[in-house]
Amino acid sequence: MFSSIFTKHYKHCILYLEMYKIFFVNFCFLYFLYFLYFLYRPVQVFLLYRTGKPSAIYTFAFTKE
Repeated sequence: MFSSIFTKHYKHCILYLEMYKIFFVNFCFLYFLYFLYFLYRPVQVFLLYRTGKPSAIYTFAFTKE
């Protein structure tokens, strides 16, 4: 009887570990994308300052034809 209770508890522990691992990986991935975005913005501003012309994304977004 004790062994069956222990195995049930152990399966629940494994399930929770898998669930938390998935959430942790997703959180790290989203945080990494957030970090890349905030790295990307100053790089764009710096390139605009150095070259005097905006990148392709800005020209695509702001040109009207």
